[in-house]
Amino acid sequence: MTAREPDTMDGMDHVDPAAGEPPEKRIGDRERREVDAWLRQAHDDGVLTLGEYDERAARCWAARTGSDLDALTRDLPDPAPVEPAAEPAAPVPARPGRRLLRAVVARAEKGGYRDHQPTSCLL
Repeated sequence: MTAREPDTMDGMDHVDPAAGEPPEKRIGDRERREVDAWLRQAHDDGVLTLGEYDERAARCWAARTGSDLDALTRDLPDPAPVEPAAEPAAPVPARPGRRLLRAVVARAEKGGYRDHQPTSCLL
């Protein structure tokens, strides 16, 4: 059996061993989604061509650290602020009398009133 070389950690190319600095922290899909949205906005605004967007989006989803993402947006204008979602409207209460109208119409349809004349009613 031969001695194996120690495994190198994938993505550690961001570490400068001579500087003795800790490795840069990795990023997750949340950060990638934010940058991809920024890139899409830049494309929608005409700042990036479709080819440029495609290239940067591919690099965005392959990024491992924040500096990888920073390089993709360094030359882009700041993204527009996200508008907070509007609060949902309060439910509209039922109009009083609507239930009574339905009951009267239902009773009339069953022949519950003697002088019943066929009528139409919009509910």
